[in-house]
Amino acid sequence: MIGLATTLILARLLAPADFGVIAMGTAINGILGSLTELGFTPALIRLRRPDRDAYSTAFTLHFIACAVVALALVASAPLARAWYGDPRVVIVLLTLATISLVSGFRNFGLARYERALDFRPFFVITLSRKAASFLTGVGAALVWHDYRALLAGMLVGTVVDIALTHRLTRLRPRFTLSRSREVLSFSVWWLASQMAAVLGRRGQDLIIGQQLGAPILGKYAVALDIATMPTGELVAPVMRAVYPGYMQMKDEIGRLQAAFLNVWGVIALAAIPAAVGTACVSDLVTNVILGPKWRDAAHLMGALAVVGAIDALYGCYWPMMLTRLGPKMVFLLSAAGVGLTLPAFGITLWAFGLMPAIGAWITCSVVMLFVGAKLLLRELGGRLSALLGHLIRPLIGSAAMALVVLAIKGVLPVGAAWVGDLAFLLLLALAGALSYVLSVWVLWQLAGRPATAELQVLSVARVSLRRKV
Repeated sequence: MIGLATTLILARLLAPADFGVIAMGTAINGILGSLTELGFTPALIRLRRPDRDAYSTAFTLHFIACAVVALALVASAPLARAWYGDPRVVIVLLTLATISLVSGFRNFGLARYERALDFRPFFVITLSRKAASFLTGVGAALVWHDYRALLAGMLVGTVVDIALTHRLTRLRPRFTLSRSREVLSFSVWWLASQMAAVLGRRGQDLIIGQQLGAPILGKYAVALDIATMPTGELVAPVMRAVYPGYMQMKDEIGRLQAAFLNVWGVIALAAIPAAVGTACVSDLVTNVILGPKWRDAAHLMGALAVVGAIDALYGCYWPMMLTRLGPKMVFLLSAAGVGLTLPAFGITLWAFGLMPAIGAWITCSVVMLFVGAKLLLRELGGRLSALLGHLIRPLIGSAAMALVVLAIKGVLPVGAAWVGDLAFLLLLALAGALSYVLSVWVLWQLAGRPATAELQVLSVARVSLRRKV
């Protein structure tokens, strides 16, 4: 919610071109910064008895990687200016280099909490980082009124994040490489997979920025951020939590298969309606919340919400693949996705425009969703029809939600004032949520109340209500 509020408020205070120039720099930073994604936390989780030297080795290797990335960002600044034709990108890259250097001091002692499935420290860190970034970014936007406000929020958020990784654990790392062989035996393939994944996410920014310029890239970046935030903010912490759980039962195929299907079903229950709902009200979101200067982002937001839903389902694969197939298979699947998606996106953008390019992206994502499913099912057993069966009720419920929302939009007039539009948007959100929940609940009852994701959600809700009472 803080991240969404940050995006929406800054979108009101800043221009699309401000977001575009940041996206130009973060595209380069994302690709170079993937060098720091060596997977030290998963590697430490996989070690049976990691000691202080193991945590310190991860700290040292991470610091070296971040320092190298910082130098690379500084060196790439002139090339980036020539590629984009925008001198502001130099300031962006120099600031991102500073952020990379600060990130190098991350304390991996927090992996001890993750091994124990205790995620309270991570909640404190995330909340503090986002709050600091929000306050700094909004305050700077009110003073500077340009892209530097976004950079200030990112820098302060990173400083808070790194400081808390040391405050919330007693472990004090030192510079050593004594356990580098054990740590890097996992991390090399993980690094390769992260580089491929980041290229798949940031490659589009590079192409759009070079071909269409900062204003269009800014509208695309904000539309992508808002469209994928509901699913992205849900999937990332869930996948981080289930991986240690999978590792505890890695040799029990039956339990792993059941756990994976439950996770897949829960993500589908949330991701599919989030995408459909965003697509149905994208015009109101841009007009009411972002303002008239973002009107062209409405159609982008609807299409990119579909990308977000597919990515959410695809994101369910990697914890299980790491558990059963290892990081090499994660890399091969990521590389195949990049090799298919990025050329299709670039060629379609050049030949037909941005919306057809997003359509090509969606098509490639669906193909990779099926490829990943086949690989996992070959390892875990089971049929593709059983996996796809968990999508039926969310799809039907989302279709019912879309019919209700579109019917209301067709019957009721949209308010002429901003408050009227906001009330109308809230009405549509409430009506859509109620119709979706009711549709899925009825379908689940008619199916005989099977032990699927719906039962898991109900169980969690009941426990939460009992605790509150």
